[in-house]
Amino acid sequence: MSDQSITDDMEIIRILMEIQLKKERLWVWQKELGEDGKRPVHLCTIKKVDQIKNTIDLRPTNTGGFRFTSSGTYFVFSEHRTLAFADTPIMLNENSLIIKLPVNMKVIKGDFVEKLQLVEKENEAVHMGKRETPRVAARSGQIVSMRRYSEQKGVRHPVLKFELYDVSSGGMSFILEDPAEFELEERLEVLSIDKTPFSQDVIGLVRGVREMEGEEGRGLYKVGVQFIRK
Repeated sequence: MSDQSITDDMEIIRILMEIQLKKERLWVWQKELGEDGKRPVHLCTIKKVDQIKNTIDLRPTNTGGFRFTSSGTYFVFSEHRTLAFADTPIMLNENSLIIKLPVNMKVIKGDFVEKLQLVEKENEAVHMGKRETPRVAARSGQIVSMRRYSEQKGVRHPVLKFELYDVSSGGMSFILEDPAEFELEERLEVLSIDKTPFSQDVIGLVRGVREMEGEEGRGLYKVGVQFIRK
């Protein structure tokens, strides 16, 4: 990281309020690893900059909420503005992360940003050889509908829709904007492709979430799903 910093209170507030107004997405992650040896990483937006309470309220952009596991240090990073700051949370739950207004915003060097890899990048050639059945690329604009799977009878989660990337008899992948939307090994109930429902119940297991390659894929993530039986 660069030694350059922004320490002027009014300038920091101006930047944060501009980020809030433009609904820019920020990266946020906890310093400590989770029990699975991985570090939870989320995208979020600023819900409120409270100058009276001297706090910022961050909200997750995914439908499942924050899945943080630590009360220690959290890092907030603006990829667009190459600015970062860190603090411990005042309040933390799945719907909100409240931290103090930073007194120091670090200006991040370009070479650090290039090396920073918050989500694994896609390498299609490597993963293609691991599939039992070849996948067929989706037609442009095809949509897959699904919902989170629940073993409790009568529980039906909201239907979610994403752009289909490819599909085979053994699995599929789809595209989304938030890499924290689903957890690895999470079960999904796959309902239909476009308006064509599956002829039988299909359960998918999330096997990987990776950042898509190339300029066209910048800011998009591919979720790989394996079809399994209930």
